[in-house]
Amino acid sequence: MKHNIRLRRGGTDAVLLMLISGALTVIGIRIFLEIAGYPMIANDTLHIAHMLWGGLFMFIGSALLLMYKGEFVIDISAIIVGIGWGFFIDELGKYITLDNNYHLKPTAAIVYLIFLIIYLIIKLIEKRRKKDYIEKLYHLHEMLDEIAQKDFDSFEKKSALQEIDLLLKKTDDPDKTKYLTNMRALISEAGITGDEKVDLVFFDKVKGFLDNIVFSIISKPYLLLLIKIFAVIYILFIGASAFVTYQYFYGTFDFIPILTARLDLALPLELYIYVGISFFRIISAIIFVIVLSNISTIEKGKLQFVGYIYLINIIFSDMIGYYFMIFLGFLFSIIHFLIYLFVSKLIKIKKFGRNKAL
Repeated sequence: MKHNIRLRRGGTDAVLLMLISGALTVIGIRIFLEIAGYPMIANDTLHIAHMLWGGLFMFIGSALLLMYKGEFVIDISAIIVGIGWGFFIDELGKYITLDNNYHLKPTAAIVYLIFLIIYLIIKLIEKRRKKDYIEKLYHLHEMLDEIAQKDFDSFEKKSALQEIDLLLKKTDDPDKTKYLTNMRALISEAGITGDEKVDLVFFDKVKGFLDNIVFSIISKPYLLLLIKIFAVIYILFIGASAFVTYQYFYGTFDFIPILTARLDLALPLELYIYVGISFFRIISAIIFVIVLSNISTIEKGKLQFVGYIYLINIIFSDMIGYYFMIFLGFLFSIIHFLIYLFVSKLIKIKKFGRNKAL
């Protein structure tokens, strides 16, 4: 028996949806526990750790995926499995310490690194893979499932017919040609049973939403001004945080606790690393403000340089930042990731023009 293993249509998007669900779950758990004072479901003998709830969610999500078909089931399963994964990975500190230390300081940085590595692997697979005949055929058969489920829309029908036509042009095999021709006839005769409008998947909708935001910012000066004001506040916050932390470490004064963000620095080296990260973030933010000020004239090469800066922020600066700021570093990650997406879109606009960048 021959085993052909290929990526499922939308498979990488499903894993990304799982990661997003998992990340939000971890943040939600930490916020809830902080507000509620770390309650436990326990008595004198038993303690039900939330890792067990994670196992339950992962089982439910996996069972749904194994038992049922359909894109809706895949999306729901990805979200449920992501919730379970978030419950599981949140207790990482307990798994790697002899004293089951949930509050282990490096936990947030390790969790962030795990999520980041998985994300980069998925994007690498998505970028490097080349779909062969078998994988494309798998994808076409998955579209046929939509016909059986009476959820076959005009966009899916058009995409399927275009894919079959491309395959027919590239093959000289009579058996493949006959098979594809029959499939084309089946799809051509299939009625539209789904929504007539383009049924974009979740990530296409998000991409379209981000595209509209980028073009709105470019075309509306007041939005640029608001982002500049936010960037200045961001710079002042980081600078004040680094300054107050430095002074607090040496006992000069100990006020404005929110600026120290529960750093609990134990070694001078940690202080210098934190101040160094703060300095790099301030420089990055200043460069971004300069980009906003010259958004219509700035060259593509300079934009790429800014993109690399924020990629470094996402990979290194934020990972180290999680060590100091625990899960509050999530806010910095969001800011840096959104700026990276913004700059990436600007690069496409400079390269292809507005219409093709959409």
